[in-house]
Amino acid sequence: MTPKKPFEESHSTNPLKKNKGIKYLTIFSLISLVLIITIVVWKIRRNIKEVYPPLETNNEVKQSIPASQDLIGHWRRTDGGYVIEIRAVNTQGILDASYYNPKPINVSRGEVNNQGGMLGIFLELWDEGYPGSTYELTYDPIRNLLYGTYYTPVAGQSFEVIFTRVENQ
Repeated sequence: MTPKKPFEESHSTNPLKKNKGIKYLTIFSLISLVLIITIVVWKIRRNIKEVYPPLETNNEVKQSIPASQDLIGHWRRTDGGYVIEIRAVNTQGILDASYYNPKPINVSRGEVNNQGGMLGIFLELWDEGYPGSTYELTYDPIRNLLYGTYYTPVAGQSFEVIFTRVENQ
Protein backbone atom coordinates (compact mmCIF):
# COMPACT_ATOMS: atom_id res chain seq x y z
CA MET A 1 0.00 0.00 0.00
CA THR A 2 1.35 3.41 -0.92
CA PRO A 3 1.12 6.17 1.61
CA LYS A 4 -1.34 8.96 0.82
CA LYS A 5 0.09 12.33 -0.12
CA PRO A 6 -0.63 15.24 2.12
CA PHE A 7 -3.65 17.37 1.10
CA GLU A 8 -1.56 20.24 -0.29
CA GLU A 9 0.62 18.06 -2.45
CA SER A 10 -2.28 16.15 -3.96
CA HIS A 11 -4.11 19.34 -5.00
CA SER A 12 -1.15 21.41 -6.21
CA THR A 13 -0.94 19.51 -9.47
CA ASN A 14 -4.70 19.42 -10.01
CA PRO A 15 -5.41 20.58 -13.60
CA LEU A 16 -8.85 21.85 -12.55
CA LYS A 17 -7.21 24.36 -10.22
CA LYS A 18 -5.04 25.66 -13.08
CA ASN A 19 -8.07 25.99 -15.35
CA LYS A 20 -9.92 27.90 -12.66
CA GLY A 21 -7.04 30.39 -12.42
CA ILE A 22 -7.02 30.86 -16.19
CA LYS A 23 -10.79 31.35 -16.13
CA TYR A 24 -10.51 34.11 -13.50
CA LEU A 25 -7.62 35.74 -15.36
CA THR A 26 -9.65 35.75 -18.60
CA ILE A 27 -12.70 37.28 -16.87
CA PHE A 28 -10.52 39.92 -15.19
CA SER A 29 -8.85 40.73 -18.54
CA LEU A 30 -12.20 41.12 -20.31
CA ILE A 31 -13.59 43.37 -17.58
CA SER A 32 -10.40 45.47 -17.69
CA LEU A 33 -10.63 45.76 -21.49
CA VAL A 34 -14.27 46.89 -21.35
CA LEU A 35 -13.39 49.44 -18.68
CA ILE A 36 -10.47 50.82 -20.73
CA ILE A 37 -12.62 51.10 -23.88
CA THR A 38 -15.37 52.87 -21.89
CA ILE A 39 -12.87 55.37 -20.49
CA VAL A 40 -11.35 56.06 -23.93
CA VAL A 41 -14.78 56.62 -25.54
CA TRP A 42 -15.83 58.89 -22.65
CA LYS A 43 -12.64 60.98 -22.99
CA ILE A 44 -13.06 61.31 -26.77
CA ARG A 45 -16.67 62.47 -26.38
CA ARG A 46 -15.67 64.90 -23.64
CA ASN A 47 -12.84 66.32 -25.75
CA ILE A 48 -15.11 66.88 -28.77
CA LYS A 49 -17.66 68.65 -26.55
CA GLU A 50 -14.92 70.86 -25.09
CA VAL A 51 -13.57 71.82 -28.53
CA TYR A 52 -17.02 72.14 -30.11
CA PRO A 53 -19.44 72.92 -27.26
CA PRO A 54 -23.17 73.13 -28.01
CA LEU A 55 -24.37 76.55 -29.03
CA GLU A 56 -26.42 78.63 -26.62
CA THR A 57 -30.11 78.76 -27.48
CA ASN A 58 -30.77 82.48 -27.32
CA ASN A 59 -32.79 84.56 -29.77
CA GLU A 60 -29.73 85.68 -31.71
CA VAL A 61 -28.72 82.07 -32.40
CA LYS A 62 -32.31 81.06 -33.25
CA GLN A 63 -32.47 83.84 -35.83
CA SER A 64 -29.25 82.60 -37.42
CA ILE A 65 -30.47 79.01 -37.97
CA PRO A 66 -29.33 78.14 -41.48
CA ALA A 67 -31.42 77.04 -44.37
CA SER A 68 -30.93 73.43 -45.40
CA GLN A 69 -29.41 74.75 -48.66
CA ASP A 70 -26.35 75.76 -46.58
CA LEU A 71 -25.50 72.05 -46.38
CA ILE A 72 -24.85 71.77 -50.11
CA GLY A 73 -21.22 71.08 -50.87
CA HIS A 74 -18.39 68.68 -50.10
CA TRP A 75 -17.56 67.72 -46.51
CA ARG A 76 -14.34 65.87 -45.53
CA ARG A 77 -13.99 63.90 -42.30
CA THR A 78 -11.12 65.22 -40.21
CA ASP A 79 -9.71 61.75 -39.47
CA GLY A 80 -9.36 60.52 -43.04
CA GLY A 81 -10.35 60.80 -46.67
CA TYR A 82 -14.05 60.14 -46.15
CA VAL A 83 -16.16 62.67 -48.06
CA ILE A 84 -19.87 63.46 -48.07
CA GLU A 85 -21.15 65.33 -51.11
CA ILE A 86 -24.54 66.99 -50.66
CA ARG A 87 -25.98 68.08 -54.01
CA ALA A 88 -29.51 69.06 -53.03
CA VAL A 89 -32.14 69.04 -50.28
CA ASN A 90 -35.81 68.87 -51.27
CA THR A 91 -38.73 70.41 -49.38
CA GLN A 92 -39.49 67.09 -47.62
CA GLY A 93 -35.96 67.04 -46.16
CA ILE A 94 -34.58 64.33 -48.46
CA LEU A 95 -30.89 64.68 -49.29
CA ASP A 96 -29.37 64.00 -52.68
CA ALA A 97 -25.99 62.88 -51.35
CA SER A 98 -22.98 60.72 -52.13
CA TYR A 99 -20.31 59.23 -49.89
CA TYR A 100 -16.72 58.43 -50.85
CA ASN A 101 -14.04 56.35 -49.11
CA PRO A 102 -12.31 57.25 -51.50
CA LYS A 103 -14.44 55.25 -53.97
CA PRO A 104 -18.21 55.84 -54.05
CA ILE A 105 -20.27 54.05 -51.38
CA ASN A 106 -24.03 53.76 -51.92
CA VAL A 107 -26.11 56.17 -49.82
CA SER A 108 -29.41 54.33 -49.33
CA ARG A 109 -31.07 57.11 -47.33
CA GLY A 110 -30.29 60.75 -46.63
CA GLU A 111 -32.46 63.11 -44.58
CA VAL A 112 -32.33 66.55 -42.98
CA ASN A 113 -34.19 67.19 -39.73
CA ASN A 114 -34.51 69.81 -37.02
CA GLN A 115 -32.45 69.04 -33.91
CA GLY A 116 -33.38 71.62 -31.32
CA GLY A 117 -33.19 74.50 -33.76
CA MET A 118 -30.15 73.17 -35.60
CA LEU A 119 -30.00 71.18 -38.80
CA GLY A 120 -29.47 67.47 -38.35
CA ILE A 121 -28.37 65.05 -41.05
CA PHE A 122 -28.99 61.33 -41.19
CA LEU A 123 -27.19 59.20 -43.78
CA GLU A 124 -27.51 55.46 -44.18
CA LEU A 125 -24.91 53.63 -46.23
CA TRP A 126 -25.67 50.29 -47.84
CA ASP A 127 -22.85 48.77 -49.83
CA GLU A 128 -20.18 46.08 -49.59
CA GLY A 129 -18.52 46.56 -46.21
CA TYR A 130 -21.19 49.12 -45.22
CA PRO A 131 -24.36 47.11 -44.50
CA GLY A 132 -26.48 49.72 -42.76
CA SER A 133 -23.72 52.00 -41.46
CA THR A 134 -25.11 55.38 -40.43
CA TYR A 135 -24.06 58.95 -39.82
CA GLU A 136 -26.05 61.16 -37.45
CA LEU A 137 -24.61 64.66 -37.78
CA THR A 138 -25.45 68.20 -36.70
CA TYR A 139 -24.59 71.26 -38.78
CA ASP A 140 -22.77 74.03 -36.90
CA PRO A 141 -23.15 77.17 -39.07
CA ILE A 142 -20.81 79.28 -36.94
CA ARG A 143 -17.90 76.85 -37.24
CA ASN A 144 -19.08 75.62 -40.67
CA LEU A 145 -18.78 71.94 -39.80
CA LEU A 146 -20.79 68.77 -39.33
CA TYR A 147 -20.28 66.78 -36.13
CA GLY A 148 -21.86 63.69 -34.63
CA THR A 149 -21.56 59.92 -34.72
CA TYR A 150 -20.75 57.23 -37.22
CA TYR A 151 -22.17 53.77 -36.44
CA THR A 152 -20.85 50.63 -38.09
CA PRO A 153 -22.95 47.52 -37.44
CA VAL A 154 -20.15 45.28 -38.77
CA ALA A 155 -18.06 46.13 -35.69
CA GLY A 156 -21.05 47.13 -33.54
CA GLN A 157 -19.32 50.43 -32.68
CA SER A 158 -20.04 54.15 -32.80
CA PHE A 159 -17.40 56.80 -33.37
CA GLU A 160 -17.48 60.55 -32.81
CA VAL A 161 -16.71 62.30 -36.12
CA ILE A 162 -16.28 65.80 -37.50
CA PHE A 163 -16.58 66.92 -41.13
CA THR A 164 -15.28 70.26 -42.40
CA ARG A 165 -16.41 71.94 -45.60
CA VAL A 166 -14.11 71.46 -48.57
CA GLU A 167 -13.82 74.72 -50.48
CA ASN A 168 -13.33 74.95 -54.27
CA GLN A 169 -14.50 71.48 -55.16
